[in-house]
Amino acid sequence: MKAMKNRTLFLVWLGALVFWSCADGRLAVKLDSPQAATIQFSFALGEKTLNLIRNLSGNPNLGIDNRPIEEGLKDLPGVERVSLKSVSPSALEGTLQMNNIPLFLNRIPVGTVSFLSSGGGTLELQFSRNHREALLALFSPDVRDYLDALMAPVMTGERLSRKEYLSLLESVYGVALRREIEQSRLRVSCTVPGTITTITGGTSDGKVGNFSLSVIDFLVLEQPVVLRLSWK
Repeated sequence: MKAMKNRTLFLVWLGALVFWSCADGRLAVKLDSPQAATIQFSFALGEKTLNLIRNLSGNPNLGIDNRPIEEGLKDLPGVERVSLKSVSPSALEGTLQMNNIPLFLNRIPVGTVSFLSSGGGTLELQFSRNHREALLALFSPDVRDYLDALMAPVMTGERLSRKEYLSLLESVYGVALRREIEQSRLRVSCTVPGTITTITGGTSDGKVGNFSLSVIDFLVLEQPVVLRLSWK
């Protein structure tokens, strides 16, 4: 595998995930208008995951290269500006500004953002097996090879439960990698221009909705992952 390149939605919006197996991923999303949003994010690969990538690549010094990732993100529709930096061989952080959210979601149809003329609005994102092909098309060959090596159902199309997939992962790569991926989470905060009235899949505090998501849920997609919040 070459230096990892990634165009995936999860790095931009939810995540994440070179970074479908990040040990720690955080995104802070601020909806500025019906068109614009600012996203700050950080991702860190777990030690076992990084070692697996290095073994697959044959390069013991391989790390996350921010440059091809940044170039890939700049090509996505609706993206105005991207700034990334590699803070270590296994960690990345940066900021992304979007100036056309509807255009972005037209390209990657996993959700909607609607603002009401009377004030308030709704954000809804849904990730399911129905989106599998669209999401995989955004990955570079390197990332697809990595997901294939992980035998992730999102890549193979096989229908496995969380328990079945974790057992398979352990049988091939051992208990340490299984535990690392099982414990990996993506934490998302979303600040909206109003007071949150309802939220699905998370908790809210005034203008901020918070979601804590298991990476395994994205790798398996046994059930749809739904995030929804409304504000006034």
